[in-house]
Amino acid sequence: MINNLICSNPWMEIQIEYNFNIGCCCYYNGIRPKWNFLETPKFVLQNYWNNDFFQQLRKIVINNEYFNSGCKNCQELILGFQNTSSDHLTKLNTIQKENYLKAIYNLKNKKTVIDNLPVRYYFNFGLDCNLNCIMCSQKHLRRQKYHILPSSIFENLQDYFPYAERITLVGGEPLLIQDCIYFIDKFSKQKQLEDVTLGLITNGTLLDKYLPLLRRIKRLNIAISLDAIEETYEYIRKGSSWKKVEKNILKIKNLIDESKLEWSISINCVVMKSNLKEINSFFKWIYGNNLKLTIVPVVNNNLNNAECIFDFPQLLDEIPEWEEIIAESIDILENYDLPSSKRLKILFTKLKQSYLTYKQNKNFYPKERIYLNNRELIDYLNQNGKFMIWGTGSFYKNNFSRFIKTKPSNFLGFIDNNSSLWDSELDGFKVFSPDVLFKLKPNSILIASMFIKEIKTQIMDMGIDFCKVY
Repeated sequence: MINNLICSNPWMEIQIEYNFNIGCCCYYNGIRPKWNFLETPKFVLQNYWNNDFFQQLRKIVINNEYFNSGCKNCQELILGFQNTSSDHLTKLNTIQKENYLKAIYNLKNKKTVIDNLPVRYYFNFGLDCNLNCIMCSQKHLRRQKYHILPSSIFENLQDYFPYAERITLVGGEPLLIQDCIYFIDKFSKQKQLEDVTLGLITNGTLLDKYLPLLRRIKRLNIAISLDAIEETYEYIRKGSSWKKVEKNILKIKNLIDESKLEWSISINCVVMKSNLKEINSFFKWIYGNNLKLTIVPVVNNNLNNAECIFDFPQLLDEIPEWEEIIAESIDILENYDLPSSKRLKILFTKLKQSYLTYKQNKNFYPKERIYLNNRELIDYLNQNGKFMIWGTGSFYKNNFSRFIKTKPSNFLGFIDNNSSLWDSELDGFKVFSPDVLFKLKPNSILIASMFIKEIKTQIMDMGIDFCKVY
């Protein structure tokens, strides 16, 4: 046991992304340091690895302050904490092992300035993709201008890579991004990196095309994003072919088995409304092909509401047998994959709690919030009485600001928990404290925040039952 140190990322991982962000975790929802590779092509690891940001992250973990930070909605906190087991040490060479053990020492001893190098690197090359998945959190970003992480990051960090356990590449679809292909090519030619595992998170559609390149990698983990089989797969992963992806997966699986490659293949499954009915067939397919599985809940991005059963439990009314389905899923996984079974049990518990809350507080779960787009929702609220928006941050600005700037006649203003914003103005309307709700008594409250569950709970705890909450 490591006391309260349940997250190892700030001691082990650095993430470098196409949008200039530097961090150590995909789920962190706060301000991150930047590396503008367009202006400063050279990345200097020492400028980041022990900077104020990483030191602060380590303090958050040491002091168990996750829920008052950008770590608040971390899926690893929700689904089970990260594993810092040393079972895999036999696969590491001397310098890798020394670096890993130094990281564990710094973690256990609560060091915020550390002398180990990153154990894991994570490179997000960009948003290019050949599919149009129904739950994708990146689709709206692809309509905007975005950059590509340059393959020169390899030269910037190649002297540090031999100390790492793993280097993971992701997109979009990383095999569609030429700079990522260049990176893989450079990696494959470095003998000093043959003990480093290259991780590839992919949709699996291009694996056949790049298999000759990948065959040059000694240690490879291919994580394929896959949520269903056959027709349900093609409905979710629009633009893909189940037969082709299945063929690619089984070809690599057979190659690993027959050639004794130091490779592994795993499946990343997003649990959502559209795959829930068929998920047991999917799990049986996984089980039948002896594949590893990772389960995560769909993440709400305000564009995929109709899939987000965890944020919108009213969707479960459309699947009356949902409890029996998940109970059967747990039984299947318990005979095959205990960690995934444990995760699914946690999700099942949270889903039942959310569904019970919905049944007891139906005013907080109106169906219009699911099926209307942002413009339609603002128009609908304006036509149905006085309304307010709870939230003034980036979520509001990215999704609703342009509609509020048109000055809807029944809009009363904003609510925010940040007292420094009270009595200020945003887009021509006043920002109030939550207590003003009892005075103004709006017909509706629209939550414009990533923390929808927490804000709903706060509104319930305040005893506000005179309006609908969207």
